[in-house]
Amino acid sequence: MNAKNSERNNKKKQHQHKIGKYKYYRVQRSINGQKKSFYGATLREAKAKAEAYRKAHTLTAAKREITFREYASCQLAYLANQISPATYVGYEEKIRLRALPLLGDKLLTEITHDDILQVMSGATRYSPSYRHTLLMLLRHIFKAALRSNLIAGDPTDWVKANGGKQRKQKPALSNEQCEQLLSAVRGTQAETFCLIGIYTGLRREEILALMWDAVYLDSAEPYVEVKRAWRIQNNRPVISEVLKNAAARRNIPIPQQLANHLRMLRATTASKYVISNTCGEPLSGTQWRNLWRIVERRTTAPRKYSRYANGTKTEHMVTPTHGANAKNNPGHVYSLDFSVTPHQLRYTYVTNLIAAGLDIKKVQYLAGHKSIKITLEIYARVKDHNPKDLSDAINMIFTDDHSPEGK
Repeated sequence: MNAKNSERNNKKKQHQHKIGKYKYYRVQRSINGQKKSFYGATLREAKAKAEAYRKAHTLTAAKREITFREYASCQLAYLANQISPATYVGYEEKIRLRALPLLGDKLLTEITHDDILQVMSGATRYSPSYRHTLLMLLRHIFKAALRSNLIAGDPTDWVKANGGKQRKQKPALSNEQCEQLLSAVRGTQAETFCLIGIYTGLRREEILALMWDAVYLDSAEPYVEVKRAWRIQNNRPVISEVLKNAAARRNIPIPQQLANHLRMLRATTASKYVISNTCGEPLSGTQWRNLWRIVERRTTAPRKYSRYANGTKTEHMVTPTHGANAKNNPGHVYSLDFSVTPHQLRYTYVTNLIAAGLDIKKVQYLAGHKSIKITLEIYARVKDHNPKDLSDAINMIFTDDHSPEGK
C-alpha cells in the first residue's frame, strides 16, 4: 500500500503547480489532434473538466460527413431572414463564385488554413470591401461550425483581408462629355438609361425598376417617384419595394429634356416598365449587360475579342481609333474617347447639384443618401479641389485689407 500511495503522490505532484502560496492542478489532453490544458483546484477537478470537454468536442462520424457546400447553404438561409434581399444576393454570389469552387465538396473537417488563404488570394483583383465581406462570410460559417462542435478549430483564424484592387472614384462627366454620350447612344435603349441617370441621379437598380405609374409627366412640375428596386436572382429580375435604405424613397423633379423624351417613349410602348425587354418585362442580368455594352462598344477603351478556328480559341487585343467604325459592325462608331460606368452618371448628377450651389441637405435628399457624411465627402471632392473655388477663396482671404503689405 505504501508503494502504491507513493506512486500516486508522485503522479499527483507532476500535475501540481504553484503561484505564490496558491496551488493548482493542470492536466493535458489531445482532443481531435489539438493539445488542450485544463486546470482545477484539485487533480480530480482538472481531470473532470478534461473529460467533459472531450465528450463535448470529440467529433462523431456523422459530424465528419458535412461538406462546406451543405453547411454554407444552411448558414446563408439563416442569414436571409436578417438581411435585405439585395444584401443576400451579394452574399450568396460571393460564396458561390469565390468559395464553392475550391471548398464546396470538401468536408468541413478537411478544410485548412491554407484553403482559406487560397480562396482569399483568388479575390485579389476585387476591391478591399469585397474581400472584407468575403472573409466575414467565411468566418461566420466556420465560427458557427465551431460552436456546433462540427470542427475542432477555425481555419479562418489569423487570415486577413488585406490587399485587393483599390477602386478610384471616376470623375464626373463634363457637359461636353454628357452630350457626346447621349449623341453616341441616341435611338438605342441605352439612351433612356443614360438620360435618366444624368438628369435624376437614380441608382442602376432604381432606373431598371422604374414603372410608368411612378413617372408623373402631366404634373405642372414633372417628377419621378423612387419606390422600387431591381435585383437579380439566378439571372432573373426581381422587382421589390425594398429599397437600399429609407432615404432612397424620394420624389425627384425632372428637367424638360428628360420629360420630353419620356413622353415620346410612353406613347410608343405597351410595357408598364420604362426600360423593358421585348416582352415588356424587366431586364434580366444578361439583358442589362447587353444594354450597357451599347455604351462600352462606342468607347476607345482597349478590349479583347475571342475567335475560334478549327476548335481552337484565340484572343485578340484591339485598341479602337476615335471616330472610326467597328471592323465587324460598321454601325458602331468609336465616338467616345473616355470610359463611362453606370454609377458615373449618378455621380455626375450629384456633382452638378453641388456645383450649382444647391443646399447640402437638399442634395442629400435628391441623391437618396442615408447619411449626410456621404454627401459631404462628395461635396469636399467637388468644391475643395475646384481651381475656381480655391482661387475665389484665396483672393477673398488675401485682399488688400488683410495682406501683410496692407497693414
